[in-house]
Amino acid sequence: MKAEVKSLIDKFVANIPNSRTEEGQKESDRLLHAAMALTVTVEEKKEAGAYLRQAMRDRRHRRDVDVKSLISEVTPALSLSYIADKYFGKGRSWLYHRINNATVNGKKAAFTNEELETLADSFSDLSNRLSALSLVIHRSLQ
Repeated sequence: MKAEVKSLIDKFVANIPNSRTEEGQKESDRLLHAAMALTVTVEEKKEAGAYLRQAMRDRRHRRDVDVKSLISEVTPALSLSYIADKYFGKGRSWLYHRINNATVNGKKAAFTNEELETLADSFSDLSNRLSALSLVIHRSLQ
């Protein structure tokens, strides 16, 4: 595949978060049309389509966020098994695979944006519950 086609597809995928605005949508359309205009043969179009699908899959799974490092300081105080079950409805190995970027069925496990949001929300919920508990204990001392 031509390097210019790859570059335009990569720019298109990177622009996806901006596609919610009219200007961002126009830029996405321009990038995708420009990339596809550079493909001539059926084989080139198939190859570009396959590259686009893979780039979209890679974008959905956030391998750029190192959750393991982010939570390393508090991991000993957390029950990741509880978080996996209560907030994700999954087993602890599912969560551990994503945190550790384990290879599962030949692919690196990673969080999606939605899963990262759920993880962040779970930490907020636990924080609020612990703060409320702390307040109750402090009040009992008075």
